[in-house]
Amino acid sequence: TGGLGGDVLGWSMRFGLNGTALSVRQESATDFRSRSITGAADVSANRTVVDLPAGPVRMSVSGLYSRTQTRTEPADSRLSTQTLDLRGSLTIPLSRSAPTPEPGAGLSWGDAILTLGGALTGLRGDAGRGDSLNVGLSWSPIPKLGLSGQWSRSTDSPTAGMRISPIYNGPPRIVFDFLTGESVEVSPILGGNPDLVAQTLQALSIDANVGPFTEWNVRGRFGFNRTSSTDGFGVVPALTPAVEAAFPERFIRDVDGRLVSIDQRLINIGSTRLETLQSGLNFNIPIQEGGPARRGASVQVGFNHIWQLTNIAALRAGLPEMDRLAGDGGGSSRHQTSASVDGRYGPWGFNAAARWRSASRIRRDQGRDGPDDLRLAGLTTVDLKLSYLFEGAATEGEAAGRRGGNPLRLDLGIDNLFDARPEASLGDGRPAPGYGRDDQDPLGRTVRLTLSRRF
Repeated sequence: TGGLGGDVLGWSMRFGLNGTALSVRQESATDFRSRSITGAADVSANRTVVDLPAGPVRMSVSGLYSRTQTRTEPADSRLSTQTLDLRGSLTIPLSRSAPTPEPGAGLSWGDAILTLGGALTGLRGDAGRGDSLNVGLSWSPIPKLGLSGQWSRSTDSPTAGMRISPIYNGPPRIVFDFLTGESVEVSPILGGNPDLVAQTLQALSIDANVGPFTEWNVRGRFGFNRTSSTDGFGVVPALTPAVEAAFPERFIRDVDGRLVSIDQRLINIGSTRLETLQSGLNFNIPIQEGGPARRGASVQVGFNHIWQLTNIAALRAGLPEMDRLAGDGGGSSRHQTSASVDGRYGPWGFNAAARWRSASRIRRDQGRDGPDDLRLAGLTTVDLKLSYLFEGAATEGEAAGRRGGNPLRLDLGIDNLFDARPEASLGDGRPAPGYGRDDQDPLGRTVRLTLSRRF
């Protein structure tokens, strides 16, 4: 990697070159060896176009050219791709609130900024060209309240890696097969798919942020997101009769009809539509030690929630839509919640993270519930981490680190503290095959003790 930067004719510019050589070898059910070489050059520049009463209008442009050559053995396949990416954006301040409003100055519209952007991309070959357009508006009508909205539409070509990465077998996993009513261990097929074509995405987001309030710096956020795609990049959904009928070539069975492998390389999915509400709350708890807060002492707390309103997919043109939240084409949890606590007190550090997802269903027959469906129970996991920095407090250690004397660090981490495992039952309450204690997650709780030091 190398680069240059500086000012040229009023533009602040940066130029970079980088190259990568990669060799991969696998010995397994499918032996292969792959070598690839990638070279890339990029340039970016920005400048002030004009000064408005609300502030300067800024323009940014960038370009990237890359080329990759890959050879895979024993098939002796040789692939070469070239990619060109051109992007530009314009930031326009619409209004600005006065730092100290004067009496009789009239109504203030607060701070508002409009952002316009676009891009053109291309991948040589039949993967299609890409382009994008985005419009964003952020507005803060009053202090401690921020509103923003963004709309974008893009046609994205698959990257070189998506198309020409070597094919290999991933780690085995347990899959419930509705056709036979049993769970089997399969070896997924991973790697690139040269048949990928460009995807079209359209996204809309509206967000509100409030805070900070009080000495705890309480901040809240709430947002709505809507994303739709045509020929979007994705993997085949969970195995159901409808999914296998749509992609029969992706499910490999032996002569007795037993599932042995699933091709999970990226594919183009006909169309999808996802709508979510996202909310969050963050605050800091001040730590006092007989007066002023001790240097380096703090506790940060955060809560986040994602509520899926809509999750619809049509696997291929002409096929009916699947309601993923109802269980078609693989279930999807409607609610996901996470909470975290990060604490620091002198040389001590503490982190706790909890995640919960609601129950979901995978229907055997699309469009209706049945006794042979797979009902996945809700799952909660908790992770803990305790750390200690030797050689004094963390702040002192960091200062020493800048002089080359990084402190010794001891970490005790416990993942999945309560040893929670995925559980499931069939639609009529029978135990689901392949969801015993050691099937989906044989590891469960893990405890790690780490002693480290940077040199």
